[in-house]
Amino acid sequence: MKRSLLLLLAAIGLVGCTEPEPEPPTIAEPASEPGRTEELPDEVAEGEFAAWIYTDQETYNLPVEEIKVTIENVGEEPMVTGEAMRLEKLEEGVWMPQLAGMEFTQEALDIQPGETLIGTVPIDFMEEPLTAGAYRVTKRVAPKSMDALTFHEIAATFEVTE
Repeated sequence: MKRSLLLLLAAIGLVGCTEPEPEPPTIAEPASEPGRTEELPDEVAEGEFAAWIYTDQETYNLPVEEIKVTIENVGEEPMVTGEAMRLEKLEEGVWMPQLAGMEFTQEALDIQPGETLIGTVPIDFMEEPLTAGAYRVTKRVAPKSMDALTFHEIAATFEVTE
């Protein structure tokens, strides 16, 4: 009897000590179509952090040779952004990426309060030329004092006409 009780307790102890098998990682299903529908602001303000993005023109006539994008630090706090930018075209209510496959450096760029950063959309590298429609250039920005994973995405919208 004592032996049975000891075996039972040992078995319970072993079951309690074993770790459950880990769940397999969940893999997100890819969207049926690339693109996104959310609207993005052209400015962000949070405490002493404030940024604004815009293009040098609201409307461009075809053929478009250059699009300059300006980001201004209009806040009291230094901010950071990267080289990467995203060009999207509005197609049937969905913002579709236009610079697919573009690679950028991971270099972080500091923008001090009152400073401006001007960049150029690399339209020369696009597989297809721009066509008439609504576009936006998006950038990620963050206060320099924040965690690198905390960012805000802002967008400058513009039209391309024939």
